[in-house]
Amino acid sequence: MFGAFTATETEVVGRWIDALGQQTRSVGERLARVSLRVAKTADILTQYPVFADDTVTKHLFESEQPATDLEGLGGSLSTPILHKLLPIWFTHVCLLEGFAGTPSRTANPATCAVIGLLRIYYGFDSIESGVAGMDEVHRIECLDIVQLGLQIIDGTGLPRPASVKDMLDLWPSEFAVDMLHLSMRPEARKGLLLGLASAMVVMHEAVAASTLLGEAERIVLASLVLKEREKLAVCLDGVRGDEEHFKQYQQGYRLGVAKVRECFETR
Repeated sequence: MFGAFTATETEVVGRWIDALGQQTRSVGERLARVSLRVAKTADILTQYPVFADDTVTKHLFESEQPATDLEGLGGSLSTPILHKLLPIWFTHVCLLEGFAGTPSRTANPATCAVIGLLRIYYGFDSIESGVAGMDEVHRIECLDIVQLGLQIIDGTGLPRPASVKDMLDLWPSEFAVDMLHLSMRPEARKGLLLGLASAMVVMHEAVAASTLLGEAERIVLASLVLKEREKLAVCLDGVRGDEEHFKQYQQGYRLGVAKVRECFETR
């Protein structure tokens, strides 16, 4: 049978496995030390993914954001402050990417909604009745979040960054880096990540109502907002029954909206 071991090969593999048992502890300890050293020195902007210690984002939880009426907030935000807006715009897409990393954990309505949301971020339809193939890529409305961000940059005459690191060198943002680190912990920070993602809808809504994009692009973004709200409502239902995750969701939502507010002048 293709892929089967011969008797000799089986014996060799068996001896190798037995030999591993004699060094398991020392090898494990060495790997743990190396992993810790790498985690302390790795740069998530150039070596993504980086699984840093959870204390990296501890400061996010030190001050509670005040509760406020967030309904329709996007319409009350006017002039964008680009050096604050752009870092968050380009990095917030990462928030939910880790949810799709383990297929066995996607077999529930909330995570399926997350995958639909990621499709929206990447410029695809959230639900397909069949395989569209390259036809979907060539749709005129097939614009993803990154492409829309680049159009904002081109329209304002700012330099185009070649990477996330270039972007954050141009427009430093501690919160953008925090989002990258948080995205590495989709299980432990599930509610927080969903709350932050929900807050980003406010940013999309505000940009769609601004003059940063052309009319066609604003229509695409406004349509994206409607689809986002639908998917995120399913995600919210998925965390309501878990007290800890729901608390995280509320915290993430308030934190995200507060950061989005900082990117705009308020009417």
